[in-house]
Amino acid sequence: EERRQELSEILADSNQDTGFGDFSTNNNKEADEATRELETVRDEIKTVDELLSEYNEMSLSNIHERSVRSEYTPQLRAFGDSVAVTRYRRNPKTGKINEDQESSWDRDAAMALRELHPYAYNLKNKRGYIVTRVHEDTESTKELRTELGTRLRCSNCGTEEEWRGQSACPSCGATGSSVDQVEPIALKRVELSDKERKLGNRRAEDIYPLSSYHTSPRNTFAHITTRVSEFETEDSIILTSSDGSQVAELTHGGIEITETVDSFTTSYSDGQNDPKKQTLTLCGERHCNSVVSKNTDDDPVCLRDPEHDKSKQREVMIGRMFQTKGLRITPATSGALTERELHTLSHGLRLALQRIGGVEIRSLQESFDYQEGQKEAFIFEGTVGGNGVTDLLYNVENSELVELTDALSVMEENFSECECTSGCPECVFQYGCDEDNKDYTFDKNGL
Repeated sequence: EERRQELSEILADSNQDTGFGDFSTNNNKEADEATRELETVRDEIKTVDELLSEYNEMSLSNIHERSVRSEYTPQLRAFGDSVAVTRYRRNPKTGKINEDQESSWDRDAAMALRELHPYAYNLKNKRGYIVTRVHEDTESTKELRTELGTRLRCSNCGTEEEWRGQSACPSCGATGSSVDQVEPIALKRVELSDKERKLGNRRAEDIYPLSSYHTSPRNTFAHITTRVSEFETEDSIILTSSDGSQVAELTHGGIEITETVDSFTTSYSDGQNDPKKQTLTLCGERHCNSVVSKNTDDDPVCLRDPEHDKSKQREVMIGRMFQTKGLRITPATSGALTERELHTLSHGLRLALQRIGGVEIRSLQESFDYQEGQKEAFIFEGTVGGNGVTDLLYNVENSELVELTDALSVMEENFSECECTSGCPECVFQYGCDEDNKDYTFDKNGL
């Protein structure tokens, strides 16, 4: 509407007689351009008005379902920053390396954590590409370091805690190379190299621990840690059992999330996997930030330049912080839910919300906090600002929580129709599970 008003004013001014004869040519050109743009803006306003009128008569779940199907309807889930990709592709005929930047390779911040972390292996058009170098987002990195600080990690015993200048592990006393400082960084851009790309005397794919000419990487799995920084309550519901006993409290509200990846595991074409989690190690030479080779037959040197100072190599975690909307699920009373039952309920609600909200599986994520005397599960919308799907459960029509009723029905049907004992991919497993979808962490029968 503001642009329409501006264009209308331009046309009104151009219709006045300037008195300058031929010098009014530029005004006429501007008026013609304004006329064409005004017609476009009016069409856009009309389309938006029609959509708003149509949406006003639809439930939020139907809006979500339509946004998934339609390429024209505004995509309610498409929020958040993205990480750009520069791709280095080897020409099989000439052997030359071509550099290109295609927006189709870019990823939103959530997917970048999983698919564009240092060492990440990506398969596209039957070719393998590896993240061999990263570029930091300076401002976002500052925010992450303010929130998380620098971490101390001991490879000897696995201890992780805030780094406060200590040079030895507080748990086992290990020192030297066994103790690392881990710095959080945020990604702005990454470089993807064709796995056959030669950097010095190494191919890009040679950086993995078990890579050789007899096997090659097939996939990498990022190990993600999710932390709920803040939760601000907006609404609450108590779930009860058939006998009236209170089971769980579902609280909806604003939530601040910090997600980090500090390690990965590689699977290989011969069926092997890395024997342990691999850390994210970057060259610390000025303006380098290349990955460091982790091949067990090779020195841990910078892939981009093996002459770079090894003492400057650094351990990092990549992360993002964002505010969204979500659910906090807690036992209504002490002992009302076991950890396994709480985990199962959370997955059931995720599945139900995907169905009734018409969103894809990665749109909803989870986090669990099991402390002595307190158990909490969080289901949150993976987009910055949220997409409104978790709020569906609180939609009231004719004094009934219709979407919540539908969600519980979907969950019950899905659980009861599957013959597994505790949980399986057919009924309970969910993408990005905090517990890696281990069946012993579920108990659908108890629930």
